[in-house]
Amino acid sequence: MKFTIVKLFLFLGILLGNDKMLIAQTPQLSKDSKGKYGYKVGDKWVIKAQYNKAHPFSDGLAAVKVGSFWGFIDSLGKVVLSPKYGDVHSFSYGKAAVMNNISFKRWVYINKKGQVLIDCQNYKELGDFYKGLVFVKDFWGYLLLDEEGSKLVEKILEPGIWKNDRCRLKVDNFFNDHHYQYVDSQGRKIGPPSLRYFDLDEAPAIIKKVPSSLLDDSLFAVINKDGKLVSDWHGAFKPIEKGLFWFGTPSSKKMSYKGILDAHTGKIVGVPNQYYNSVGYLTEDIIFLSGSNYSTYYYTSDKTVLDCDRDLVATPYGWLAKIGGKYGLVDDKLKTIIVPQYNEIYVHRSQKTRLVVKQYGYWGILDEHFNELLPTQYDQLAYSSEGWVFRKGKSWGVLDDNLKIKYSATADSIKFDLARDGVLITKLRKKWGAVNLKGETVLEHGKYARLEGKAGLLVACTYKWLYIYGKSGKLLYQEKNKYSYKYGLNITAKLDDLIWVGYVPEDSEAKYKELWIDLKSETSYYLSREDTRNARNHDSEHQYLQKVAPTIISLGYVKDDVLKYQYFDLGSGKAIGPEFDGLAEWETIVYWTRNSYKKEKTSVGEGITILPAMIKGLINFGRRATAGSTKHTEQKAHWRFWGGSFESDLAMISQNGRLGYMDKSGTIKITANYFEAQPFHEGLAAVLPDTATGLWGFIDKRGKEVITAKYTQVGYFGEGYCPVKRNDKIFFIDKKGNAAFGGQNFEVAKSFSEGLGAAKANGKWGYIDVTGDWVIEPQFGNALSFQDGKALVRKVGASTWETIDKKGNTVFSDE
Repeated sequence: MKFTIVKLFLFLGILLGNDKMLIAQTPQLSKDSKGKYGYKVGDKWVIKAQYNKAHPFSDGLAAVKVGSFWGFIDSLGKVVLSPKYGDVHSFSYGKAAVMNNISFKRWVYINKKGQVLIDCQNYKELGDFYKGLVFVKDFWGYLLLDEEGSKLVEKILEPGIWKNDRCRLKVDNFFNDHHYQYVDSQGRKIGPPSLRYFDLDEAPAIIKKVPSSLLDDSLFAVINKDGKLVSDWHGAFKPIEKGLFWFGTPSSKKMSYKGILDAHTGKIVGVPNQYYNSVGYLTEDIIFLSGSNYSTYYYTSDKTVLDCDRDLVATPYGWLAKIGGKYGLVDDKLKTIIVPQYNEIYVHRSQKTRLVVKQYGYWGILDEHFNELLPTQYDQLAYSSEGWVFRKGKSWGVLDDNLKIKYSATADSIKFDLARDGVLITKLRKKWGAVNLKGETVLEHGKYARLEGKAGLLVACTYKWLYIYGKSGKLLYQEKNKYSYKYGLNITAKLDDLIWVGYVPEDSEAKYKELWIDLKSETSYYLSREDTRNARNHDSEHQYLQKVAPTIISLGYVKDDVLKYQYFDLGSGKAIGPEFDGLAEWETIVYWTRNSYKKEKTSVGEGITILPAMIKGLINFGRRATAGSTKHTEQKAHWRFWGGSFESDLAMISQNGRLGYMDKSGTIKITANYFEAQPFHEGLAAVLPDTATGLWGFIDKRGKEVITAKYTQVGYFGEGYCPVKRNDKIFFIDKKGNAAFGGQNFEVAKSFSEGLGAAKANGKWGYIDVTGDWVIEPQFGNALSFQDGKALVRKVGASTWETIDKKGNTVFSDE
């Protein structure tokens, strides 16, 4: 009997303990099925739904409306201030504005005991307290008051937001129209007045000096949290990242930057008077400064400087550095681990981690402790499912994970095109064939004049036939074509099951047609273009290939040194719609190479990642030069059309520098009137009608404006919501343009994907659901959108990414 009673008391104790735990959490405002408001912790009501209206808890109290009057309750539901106010603001720092006299609509500030602190009869707008200060508005502008109602600062044009116990105010000074002034949490002015500012996340800020006369030059400097100058005055500043700034002097035509300044210390970073292409943080400790021909990595703690031929590349064992044309490894202090001596190094992970190195033209292998396991003596090395594949002269073979020979053979010539796929292309008695890594025949020798591996396929030619095989030797396609030997081995594009084989003559040497093959349906298509001959000199154009419908492709190609686009229907072999512009001034923004493009490493400011890196043809090219060369001019964030997609049956086109939309028949459905635009998502597309305002709005598929252009930045609609930026606030809107989730403000936000949206708050990334609630609390240094139930995230201060599921659990880490 005693044992049963003891268990009963323990059970009751657990229940009481759980209730205490629920109450200890801040109750969340909720609404029941009858339209009454109450408060929950999780799914449990802790304050029953009984109020006509209510506010969320703030500063330990919540405002609730009973009948026609407002009062305040605590987290246990106990009445702290009885309902007697006509209207109320929420408490902040122990103070709240309430309507004390309903008849005269008299507002006052009170404390938590209900005592009146400030009579507000002369004020039109009332703010919330920050510690002992509050902004209010009278006929002349805003004022800063203390808790006794004394006026500390007057004639404020715009109040700022408190951050790190200081606030930036826009102040009317009659002579210079206005300037900015910082104040601290005691209401004291800090630092000199400024005409312009760059506020940092931490204490420092960049200010622009108010000139004493019209002849004074514009000067910039850094102030610390106390308002004291921590740098000299300079003629120009441009923000980079985390308190790094370009500085220099303006000239009549362009900005001449002299170096990099760290605003946190007020000191010069790197070499003065050296122009750097790009500057930023490689890690929390390492700042990279990229010059025109080399990169310098500057380590902040002990001022180590490392000059490199190219960017550092992260490996699990250190940073891969190219110095003097040779590769080595350095640690997080930029101290040498492996002296630069190799032509190439890359890290390979199988059952054992290896460092594959190339020296004097030959390959070898090191272990994770950088001991030599395999001398640098092989012409080629590749890892496959069978082990390490090597070629040394006319010999080839396979090594196991212990680097012992499993199999070896010889051939007159050996190609490693598909070695990683387990196939070698070999030449015996002047004829090509293919074998697997056990020496078994995949394609017999003696038949093919040419044989190459492309895009995971074996492409073979006789003098009259073209064959395409899978890597197992299965015949996927064959075609009789007497020209295929000469022109048919250029598989430069593979998109799903669609491959581009190459050019074949159409009727003369002047005209060619392109051969496309759908491997799934084993169907061939011929595409004729007027300017194919010119296109043949630019095979790299097929990096701009997009499959926008089953047989419709978008191709980008170089014409008269300008990037152009065209939609094509492979079924008919004909173009759809007009030829349209590619990226305006693309050659000044993109580093053009044969096989890829590279945008400059630039920081475009907080909030810009409201747009993903690429939205079906729309790419962020960082900062666009306003004049001259991109390396020496002021640049602004620039997004531009890059290819296209028939989202919602409409694809973007660009004509005369403006964007519009057409359907699959080539009919222009929405005239190209927009300076910038996005593809359609969930029936709406974001457009920029006027560059003068720089404001974005949304149109439907008829081209009708459904959400007014009033946002400085926009994402795209996902799950019915879209992130936007307005008045320096980033929030979500619904398809009617209404603020969602109570207008909840974020530092950065991304569009929803699979029910979750990445957002940043208090300097960290997390994920919200379509109700605006945090499903995965902010805890990451960076976070990408969900795909197939997984998302990539990076922990604060980490240089590697890990994969999480929708509960925030790590499912894979690269550490």
